[in-house]
Amino acid sequence: MKKLAWIAFGTFAVLLVGTVGATSLAVAAVVHSDKVAVSVQEDGGDSFSFVIPAALVGVGMSTATHFMPEEARQELRAEIGPYSDDIRSLASEFADLPDNATLVTVRDGNDRVRVRTENGAMVIDVEEPGTRVHVEVPMGLVVKALDFATL
Repeated sequence: MKKLAWIAFGTFAVLLVGTVGATSLAVAAVVHSDKVAVSVQEDGGDSFSFVIPAALVGVGMSTATHFMPEEARQELRAEIGPYSDDIRSLASEFADLPDNATLVTVRDGNDRVRVRTENGAMVIDVEEPGTRVHVEVPMGLVVKALDFATL
């Protein structure tokens, strides 16, 4: 092979290895990052669950502020404005919650709702006869959502 062909082949090989390596690192970062998980189980009926990387949800919230119509943004500010200091305080408190803390448990007959922290996530479990819902959201994303609410 001529020298120019070897240079082209070497350049292609380096680019290929670099691209595969960068893609592998990106996939690993998403797979091993925090996740939002939702699971719904119905006795004798439909059940489903899904997991979304928290980074995608965070990017979606950040992007939404850029594409939100100004009228909608003003309406949101008008509705949330009086509570923005309370929301910021709540976000700060959520960030400092210890792991495995039960925030609230509500029972009404056979129905139960429980909100707690577990492994750095806010976990919400809802149970009623025949249906169970389980939601996990990383605490950092909960804080970011509360911050987002105050725009």
